[in-house]
Amino acid sequence: NRLGAQHFYYANGAGRDWYGFDYGSLIGSFDGVKWFSVGTQRRVKATSNTLFLAVNAIAADLTGLTSFRVNVQDSIRDLDDYEVNEIDYNSTGAECQRYHQCETDNDCISQLGYEYSCEDITQMSTDWPIFDGNGNEVAGTFQTINLRNLLGTDLSPENGGRKRCVYRSRGAACIPNYTQTSNTYSGTTQVGLHACSSNNYCQPIISGSVVDKFNTKISRIAKSVKQQNASSDVIENDLDVYGLGARILGRPYKWNGDETTPTTVISNLSSNNVTALCIPGRSSSDDTLLDNSSRVPSSFDMGDQIAGMGMTGNLLLGSTGTQSDYLSRCSITDTSGNYIHKQFSSSTLLSDSSITSLAGSQASLQIALLFLSKVP
Repeated sequence: NRLGAQHFYYANGAGRDWYGFDYGSLIGSFDGVKWFSVGTQRRVKATSNTLFLAVNAIAADLTGLTSFRVNVQDSIRDLDDYEVNEIDYNSTGAECQRYHQCETDNDCISQLGYEYSCEDITQMSTDWPIFDGNGNEVAGTFQTINLRNLLGTDLSPENGGRKRCVYRSRGAACIPNYTQTSNTYSGTTQVGLHACSSNNYCQPIISGSVVDKFNTKISRIAKSVKQQNASSDVIENDLDVYGLGARILGRPYKWNGDETTPTTVISNLSSNNVTALCIPGRSSSDDTLLDNSSRVPSSFDMGDQIAGMGMTGNLLLGSTGTQSDYLSRCSITDTSGNYIHKQFSSSTLLSDSSITSLAGSQASLQIALLFLSKVP
């Protein structure tokens, strides 16, 4: 059930490695669930008598052959005289972690894009499986651990500090009322850990009945989109050939999914207090910040597939958004460099002058990209 839930996240776009391992690097584990970066001169205390090794990559059956040389030294002697790395943050195989270090949301925007939010991770906790000495999972048992236990207990400024850029875009777990303070999947009350990025809204998995707005599979077609459009093996012949919605290898099968969530996945997510996922789109109504994050958008109001900055209203087909509040749905930050939904009251209207003023000074590029995307 847990593996099915992990695949469901991935199939809906959450294919982001929050461990910060470099793509294609070698990683290791003593249970097959909690991983560490191998890199060079890495020192790790074993937690079982089994060592798993893997390459941090997808679609391994479609890649070229390569080889790694790994020297594992089992030793109890003092290694203080040797230059060793004891946490991922200092590993040569997890250099991407440094791009997740932040103080404000603007740091995440400049380093990783609009899909990330800068959050204090020291209070985040989750249920975690328990393993025996052979690395086998003990069925039906779990423990609650803090995220710092996965990233290393030392969160000093030299090792990345207390904050990290956390993925909040399509496929991420969310809460429609992002101000919720109890029974949260993150174990915290942090708004930034529960809201979606401005390119997405928070869609409940069940709304009266099981909702058919998700993906349950990824693209496994190892051909360019142009080749797919010309191929008789692919049903569609008008797939997007560029942008975030292009069906390339490893991405969600559709930009806007149309499948329901499997029963076993619902059971696993529910046990972890996950009831909704971020999916592309934003309503063009003059909503409050809170309502706009969860209101189901019309078919005219699609997520921005070019810059990933915010809602793209299809002005040629009848999106109802007005010019004054249209840009307010983009990834707008306040004067402190943090997203407005974290700084303003959740009841603030998108058309509020304090928000439209910030949006007008930051999001003019997005409007230009919108019209460029309409050029045949």
